[in-house]
Amino acid sequence: MAGLGNNLYPPIFKKAYVPAFIRNNATDKEQCKIYFSLSVYNSLSELARYESTNSVADFVQVSIQHQNSNYSALNLERYRTGIMFTDMKYDPTRTSDDKYYITIEPDDLERDEDLKGGFKPGEYYKLQIRFTGRNITSRPETKYITEAWINENLSNFSEWSQVVILKSIEQPILELRGFTQDSEERTFSLK
Repeated sequence: MAGLGNNLYPPIFKKAYVPAFIRNNATDKEQCKIYFSLSVYNSLSELARYESTNSVADFVQVSIQHQNSNYSALNLERYRTGIMFTDMKYDPTRTSDDKYYITIEPDDLERDEDLKGGFKPGEYYKLQIRFTGRNITSRPETKYITEAWINENLSNFSEWSQVVILKSIEQPILELRGFTQDSEERTFSLK
């Protein structure tokens, strides 16, 4: 929530959706990357950051909900408030304005008996992020923030970003048939 003396603007997404991505689960080492850009009215120096990290900014807040129910999709054992803190990183290889990104680990999401964490394939999710300003009254002890810390620092947050829709898919299988009369049918997996 922006307050007096806080002119943080929310992150900007190029589109209202992220292209479908291959599902990750708790056994995968892959992460889901969400790219965005900064408002032209903000500078990196306005964002909270630990001096000892390699990230561009720390304490970026993330909210992920199921689109069909609006319930949090985050692992609520870890993120009791339904808000996750994560680092913001920079990708200099991107040619577009959205050079900043956050990552979502499979363990950050709720547990499912079938998937053991991670995005459920075919389900839509809503994601929003907001920045934490450098003038926070205290740094949280861990990345798992409490309601008390949020209430104490409300005036140092940007507004929430626009809603971005996410969807994961299973690993695609490409099936090629009948190149010659005597060829067998074969299934290939794209990796």
